[in-house]
Amino acid sequence: MQPDFTDEEQYLISYWKSGHAEGTWSQVSGEATYLVAPLIMVGLGYYFDSYLLAMSGLFVYALFKIREVILQAKYKPIVASIIRKYEAKLAELDSQAHSSQTTSASNAS
Repeated sequence: MQPDFTDEEQYLISYWKSGHAEGTWSQVSGEATYLVAPLIMVGLGYYFDSYLLAMSGLFVYALFKIREVILQAKYKPIVASIIRKYEAKLAELDSQAHSSQTTSASNAS
């Protein structure tokens, strides 16, 4: 009954079903991880007048953002493929339901 999914699509579906992707806390904690450590490093760098520490904090933040962009580029087409497959399956089921309703209505008269 389910559409055929690739391994990457199955991985994403399993991830979503597991609950790891749900909830505000998981989204906030993920973003907080990217922000807190670099902000502390930048703040301490400016406080102690250490430009090396401040620049390291900015570098860490840039690495997290680059990683995020790469992962989005990787998973965006996979998510689009999952949605297309589900929409095609829903359209198929809808047409089957519509044809069975038409058949049952014509048999009843």
